[in-house]
Amino acid sequence: DEQLAAIEARKQKQLALDMHLLDLKKLNKLSYRVMSSSVDLCNDDVSKSSGAFFFNKYSLPEDFQEVLSPTMQSERVQIFQVVANSPAQSAGLEKGDLILKIDDKSVPEGKSAMADFSELFNEAIKNKSQINFDIIRGTEEKSFFVKLEPTCDYRVLMNSNDIINAFADGDNVVITKGMMRFAK
Repeated sequence: DEQLAAIEARKQKQLALDMHLLDLKKLNKLSYRVMSSSVDLCNDDVSKSSGAFFFNKYSLPEDFQEVLSPTMQSERVQIFQVVANSPAQSAGLEKGDLILKIDDKSVPEGKSAMADFSELFNEAIKNKSQINFDIIRGTEEKSFFVKLEPTCDYRVLMNSNDIINAFADGDNVVITKGMMRFAK
């Protein structure tokens, strides 16, 4: 039956998305701890971070967008994850907060919102020790000053290999799924 096949296909997409998001949360948590505690080893490759990770519905492939939960379907940039004991958590930011402004500069919505947000964020952190986020939480608008902390300025990627391994290539740190399971 085609209807049952469509229902099963949707369930499989939802399961794949749930697993992907769980892996991403584990990667973010692990990489933030490593990058914030290894600054002394990164020489000049140091940036600043709040400990929050951001996302909008266009951050995922189109076939996953249709199975996103209603709270994650926003075209507006929102907080995907706040790492425990990070400056973002200390300031009071929470998962699901929708970002309106960074340092009084409006954050756009839509397909290019994440790229635009990254530019705004990178500009905002230059020569500053804290930045201001204006957010929407539920129906309430709030403002948070978030202290920034130094972190190594490398992209952290996850490789789907099941072996227990991690490596760096000078630009990226690559962690295998096997290492992610091992590092619980």
